Amino acid sequence: MMDYCYIPTMGNLTDWGDLTGAKNETSAFSSSTRGVWAGGTTGTYQNVIEYITFTTQSSPTDFGDLTVARGHSGGTSNSTRGLVFGGYDSTPNPDTMYNTIDYVTIASAGNATDFGDTTVTGWSAGGARSSTTRAVTGGYATPSNTNTIDYVTIATTGDASNFGDLIIRSGEVDEKENSKPNKKRKIIKNKICLSTFLHHFAITLVLSLLKLNI
Repeated sequence: MMDYCYIPTMGNLTDWGDLTGAKNETSAFSSSTRGVWAGGTTGTYQNVIEYITFTTQSSPTDFGDLTVARGHSGGTSNSTRGLVFGGYDSTPNPDTMYNTIDYVTIASAGNATDFGDTTVTGWSAGGARSSTTRAVTGGYATPSNTNTIDYVTIATTGDASNFGDLIIRSGEVDEKENSKPNKKRKIIKNKICLSTFLHHFAITLVLSLLKLNI
C-alpha cells in the first residue's frame, strides 16, 4: 500500500496505489517529478526498481533492476541521479552484506549501473547531501555498528572516500535483545531513541559541513 498527504495541510493520509508486491526493507529516492523504490524483500530479496510520477496518481511502474538483489540499502539523489548504497541479503548462508553503490538516471527508466563501492561493507546506513556531494553515515557492519561517514560526488562515478566519523556507532539493534524482560526492553528502547537522535543530529551536522564545503 502507498499513502500520500498534501504537506502544507494537516489531515489523514490518502491511498495512492500499491507497490508491485508486499515488501519491506526497500530504499527510496526522488527527483522533483519521480519517486523511486529499489530492492527490499518479499521473503526473498529483490532487485526490482519501480517508480511513480508525482503528477499522476497510480500504482508504480517497473523502472529496471539493481545490479544485485538486496534490502536495507540506503538511498539518496539529486535532481538527475539516484544512488542505492550498501545492503543486506539473508537468503544465503551465511548472510551477505554489500558495499555496492548503484546509480540510475531518474528521468530514464533502465537497469542500475555500478557507481563504485563504500569503504565499509554494511547495511541500514543513513544519508545526507549537499547540491554536489552525498554522504553515507553509520549503519550495521559485522561485527558491530559502524560510525564511518563516506562521501561521493554524485555527478561522477567512483568509490566513496572517508569523510570522518559519527560521534557514536549507529545501526540496528539485534532483534534478539528485544526478547528480554520488559524492564530490559524499556532500557533498550531508550537507548535506541538516544541513538536515533544522535544519528539524525550527526547527519544534520554532516549536511551543514557539506554545504560549507568543509
